[in-house]
Amino acid sequence: MNGKFEEEKQFCRNRLNVNYNPEAPKLEMWLKYLKDLVEEEDIPTIQEYLGYLLICRATFYK
Repeated sequence: MNGKFEEEKQFCRNRLNVNYNPEAPKLEMWLKYLKDLVEEEDIPTIQEYLGYLLICRATFYK
């Protein structure tokens, strides 16, 4: 980054080098932690919000 505007590129500073696995087991410790913090029906919303933080563009907002 040099302080100048870049031409339109796929640029993302928070990119994770992982592969998505839709068949992965649930993260039990993570879900237990969330259940200790908030009501269970709020957990999907929190997880969705955290997912949006990993997306560089705002094209996925509702």
